[in-house]
Amino acid sequence: MAFSTKRHDKVITDTLEDIQAGVFDSIKALENEVADLIAMGYNAQTIRPVVLAAFRKWSSAAKTASAPVTDLSANWLVETGFSPGPVDLQAQEVLAEQTANAISNTVDSNAENILQIIALGAASGLALDVVTGQVRGRISGVQMESNDPEVRRQQRKLNKLMRTGATAAELAAVTAKIRRLTPTINSANSVRDQALKTVSDSVMNFDGAFAAGVATRNNVKKWLYAGGLMETSRPFCIQMIGSELDKDEIDSIWSGQWAGKEPGDPMTVRGGYNCQHYWVPIVEEDDEI
Repeated sequence: MAFSTKRHDKVITDTLEDIQAGVFDSIKALENEVADLIAMGYNAQTIRPVVLAAFRKWSSAAKTASAPVTDLSANWLVETGFSPGPVDLQAQEVLAEQTANAISNTVDSNAENILQIIALGAASGLALDVVTGQVRGRISGVQMESNDPEVRRQQRKLNKLMRTGATAAELAAVTAKIRRLTPTINSANSVRDQALKTVSDSVMNFDGAFAAGVATRNNVKKWLYAGGLMETSRPFCIQMIGSELDKDEIDSIWSGQWAGKEPGDPMTVRGGYNCQHYWVPIVEEDDEI
């Protein structure tokens, strides 16, 4: 059975969307809970344990949201026809746990940043609603809760564009408009933005590492660089699409013209951050499946 890159592209897209939706729901709940805590009038000392508890709760929920990542490994086995052995199943379990921990840690590691915003606001005598706005922006970024009708309209527009596969330029334009409408809110490097990057990188690392492991254990010698092209695809990836290479050739390219772009194993690094390309094992007729 020939490997269907079209089907695997869809599994990648669906998996990313499912995990992102669950993680973003957790982050939105975290934003609202912390905002409610601030509104209750806690001072900088007494609010600390309850904010930390909120981060632990919702980072755990974000961790659980990573469960669909194993859809990728399941599809690899279906597309290649390889029978999974104990080592493959163990690798799937380890990689899934690593993915879950990376996402959870991204959320939880921001607790001290939020506590610093609260403490600085209290020390500066800022009004509670101002501190709350700063915290909301730092947690959810441009998707933070807002009472401004125009901000909410632009947020709905951004969500619709994301669901319908809008271009990066269209998404950037709406994002920039929301930031202009909320100039006093610090939404740079929000927890949500950090989580988006972590989900993308972790899911694709899972995909690449599992595929490399199971194919290597089945004596695969050559690989096809595959995956759909996007508006943001790097020139390097556009050039590489369709290339059939053995591991020595791959290592040579990634240590040469791609050196320094992203460290790590070429099978998992591929084209770097937010790259949705992958290596397809080329099964020769005399390969054992």
